[in-house]
Amino acid sequence: MNGELDIIKSKLDSLISDVVPWVFGIIASLVIVWIIYIGIKYIMATSADKRKEAKEIIKQFVIGLIVLFVIAAISGSVIGGLYYWYSGKSL
Repeated sequence: MNGELDIIKSKLDSLISDVVPWVFGIIASLVIVWIIYIGIKYIMATSADKRKEAKEIIKQFVIGLIVLFVIAAISGSVIGGLYYWYSGKSL
């Protein structure tokens, strides 16, 4: 059973290391496009309500970026921790 877990872990590690650069590239592109859109929306806002709405979008955008980076930072640790927990091996 542990041999199978080693195979699964190595395949997951390989998949993650192959996919992560592509995912980060796509996310970075979307972030750039979205921040340009928000900036234009803020600049073009003529009333105080529209500026307030644009500021709220910016706040939500920043919170979303923080969540994305936290998920990216802990995903590898979680997979490794689950592997060691399930296999009964010690770190």
